[in-house]
Amino acid sequence: QLPFKPEVQQQVKEMLYVERRGENRLYAKSGWGMAVDPQVGWYVGFVEKA
Repeated sequence: QLPFKPEVQQQVKEMLYVERRGENRLYAKSGWGMAVDPQVGWYVGFVEKA
């Protein structure tokens, strides 16, 4: 259980949507940390399988 309304969770999911391959959908987000040396980047997400 997340402490957010279902409609808010759906909005976030829609913002994270990247692409569809067949019946599978990729949801992801990237980020970049400049406050460290060396700088770091990341790409995290999940695949929703039909």
